[in-house]
Amino acid sequence: MTKRINLSKLTEGYYDLSTLEKAEIMERVKKAIKRKNSELLNSMTTVVEKHLTHYKQDFYIHDIELIHQHDVSFLWLVRDSGTHWINLENHYMVSEKISFNEDVFEIYARQERIIAFYYYNKVTKMFTKINEQKARTLIKQQYEKMTA
Repeated sequence: MTKRINLSKLTEGYYDLSTLEKAEIMERVKKAIKRKNSELLNSMTTVVEKHLTHYKQDFYIHDIELIHQHDVSFLWLVRDSGTHWINLENHYMVSEKISFNEDVFEIYARQERIIAFYYYNKVTKMFTKINEQKARTLIKQQYEKMTA
């Protein structure tokens, strides 16, 4: 019997593994997601499998780990070549006028072909596809809370 995978520690040692070992880890994560039967993770998996052509480990390794480490509302940016998870309760500032999330969002918005934006509200447990303007508004609201 295979040992259950710890979804909150997926990146530990992941990049030291062989390509075959990485593929095995990704398969174990997929099975763990199915076992959990989480509406959020199932919805995200559907998006990944439908749209991503490269870098699925962004979701199956990094995003899954972050979701299990942090019970927060978040933005999720989906590209054909990966995903990016943005913690909307992060209070880290790049400068006195720019939040880390604002900075990261702008980098992805300018350089990457984003297919879709999603918002997860931890209070309502709703996972919703949103447009870029709504994503920008959520980040701005986060910044305003942090600087109030």
